[in-house]
Order: sequence, then C-alpha cells, then structure tokens
Amino acid sequence: MKSVVAFASITLSLSNCALKPALSMLEPTTIPVRRLPRYGFHTHTERLNGRMAMLGFIALLAVEIKLGHGLLIW
Repeated sequence: MKSVVAFASITLSLSNCALKPALSMLEPTTIPVRRLPRYGFHTHTERLNGRMAMLGFIALLAVEIKLGHGLLIW
C-alpha cells in the first residue's frame, strides 16, 4: 500500500510541475543594455561597405562601356 501512495504522490507532483512554466520561458523584467563592440559588424560600417560596393559596381560598368568589352577578357 505504501508503494501505491508513494507512486501517486510522485505522479501528482510531476503533474503539478507540468502546469507551471519553466523559468527559462518567462519574459525578462528588464532588457539588458549591451555596449557596442569596438570592431565587427556595425550598422554604419555595413552601410558604408554597401555604398562603396554599389559605387564600385557602377564604376566597373562605366569602364566596360567605355572599353567596349568586359574587364576580365582573356
């Protein structure tokens, strides 16, 4: 009889845990503020890189139109 009662109490305690959300699933109360890294991917450097790539592509097209053939001709 003791084993049945112990099994019932373990089952009951496990079912109560399933109803509560895990601590990792709770929303944080405050959002941590992170410092910007000194190097790496920043919005301003990525924007500058994209703009320079666009200018380089336009310059390449202008050179190819001026020469009349592709720049990488063998």
